[in-house]
Amino acid sequence: MRICKKCNCEIETPKAWLWRKYCPTGHRLLDEAVVRSFWGSFARTLVGTFFLTAAAVLGVAFNPDFVGTAAQRRRFEEGVGELFGFVLILILLAGVRAFYQAKAWNKRGGAVQSLIPRVRGKGFGYLSAAILLAIYLGPAFW
Repeated sequence: MRICKKCNCEIETPKAWLWRKYCPTGHRLLDEAVVRSFWGSFARTLVGTFFLTAAAVLGVAFNPDFVGTAAQRRRFEEGVGELFGFVLILILLAGVRAFYQAKAWNKRGGAVQSLIPRVRGKGFGYLSAAILLAIYLGPAFW
């Protein structure tokens, strides 16, 4: 089942055009409109965020093509640490945004309230991924 966030109504079978889904009034339904459980959303967000971020940061950090003097390598390593800190801040902001969205939907009421567990799971997934990344990868870069 999907929920249109603009109409605040449940949609059993949305209209489809190519791969896109629409509500009967014409609003586009994204993947966020699917009703999921807290734990399903939490697991997907945690695993996806953790592995994508770790792969990107570690791919930059252990770049075998980098050649330069010792001073250039040291500056490059400092830049990787700054990149890692920036990515952690973005992940934390995504988690805070998810909690803000859940709070707004809770005030709004209606069918959109069935999306709140999904958004809260997403928020806790982002925060957990940021904490795990800071614990496991943070000491390597700072």
